[in-house]
Amino acid sequence: DHGWAVGGKGQILATTDGGITSLFQESGINSFSLYGLHFIDNQTGWIAGDRGTLLHTADGGATWIQQSVGTSLKLSDVHFIDADIGWAGGDWRTMFHTTDGGNTWTKQTVPNMSGPHIIALHMLNEQTGCATGGTSTGKRSLIGTRDGGNTWTMLIDGPGALLRDLYFINENEGWIVGDSGLIHYSNDGGQSWVQQTSGVSEVLQGVRFVNAQTGWVVGSNGTLLHTTDGGTTWAQHTVETTETLTDVWIAADQTSGWIT
Repeated sequence: DHGWAVGGKGQILATTDGGITSLFQESGINSFSLYGLHFIDNQTGWIAGDRGTLLHTADGGATWIQQSVGTSLKLSDVHFIDADIGWAGGDWRTMFHTTDGGNTWTKQTVPNMSGPHIIALHMLNEQTGCATGGTSTGKRSLIGTRDGGNTWTMLIDGPGALLRDLYFINENEGWIVGDSGLIHYSNDGGQSWVQQTSGVSEVLQGVRFVNAQTGWVVGSNGTLLHTTDGGTTWAQHTVETTETLTDVWIAADQTSGWIT
């Protein structure tokens, strides 16, 4: 029943009852935005933001401490596979890796992407993962690693719909969503991708699956899509807003979920 949302002016919003009630947590940041967050359990999590900000909590957000990553550039996303091993990515091909819970970070080399600003990243395990990059001028990129980020290789690069979020349900199967209703599916750990038909033209911002068949996608104009066949077909659901929905999280038992 625990959940968190982040946003402008360092805001962190938390719930412990499935979203029935929520409260603000003190981030110590009040002049710029927070973007990506990742929790490995109800107590331990990280948040990425402007000016190289990386926050860490070990007590469910009661307290947040700043960790020094070693950059002043915007960090857009962060992903940990356990309490020690994680990655943070951001503007101008910024990618950092930690093996001690974020106490120290090592910069990794990223290819010269057409879309140089990392938007989203997802690691399947200690070795394998993908990250998307893009610009506001219609350039998009997708990079992947199979050695923990020691080397990142180009998978997609050039003009096209921006790739805004990605999610893997296991070491092989994953989905990417983006502009113009884009949904792509991979069954080989992100090495190749095939297009799925979303049935919409909106900007798709967030994707989450609970198993290989059941998933949700959210986007602009209150778009909410749902599939029960791995994305072969997508059904559109009505929500009581026309605002942009940026992210979605659904519990593994599908009894509760959050949309921001």
